[in-house]
Amino acid sequence: MYKTVLAPIDLGQKDQAVVVAKTAAKFVDTGGGKLILLNVLPNIPAYIAAEIPEKIFSSGKQQASKDLGKIKVGLEASQKLETVILEGSVYSEIVNFAEESNVDLIVMASHRPELSDYLLGTTAARVVRHANCSVFIIRDRN
Repeated sequence: MYKTVLAPIDLGQKDQAVVVAKTAAKFVDTGGGKLILLNVLPNIPAYIAAEIPEKIFSSGKQQASKDLGKIKVGLEASQKLETVILEGSVYSEIVNFAEESNVDLIVMASHRPELSDYLLGTTAARVVRHANCSVFIIRDRN
């Protein structure tokens, strides 16, 4: 069992997000462990952000908070649960947060690779390569 488990959640894949959260909860030490549900809102290029009203950004954060709250409610409360929302490059925010928070295990989903993934790499692949802790990948079966 692990003291601090991080579950990066892609709210665009809600069914898979629930599976990730429930799987991550199984790895948390019941004697004082902590599960952190993390959502990273990707950076929007400045030339696009300049044209988008600020309330759209804040409503995105509010919606992410609500969605994470719903996932959190569906988990057993045998460990501490936290939700965190960050903005930035998804994989680097995950890796940096994990290091800063002394995370012992990252549990995250991976999808079937598309052509662009072979050129750039998937978020999960980048996290696996750069994380300083163990990473458990849940493969999407679709």
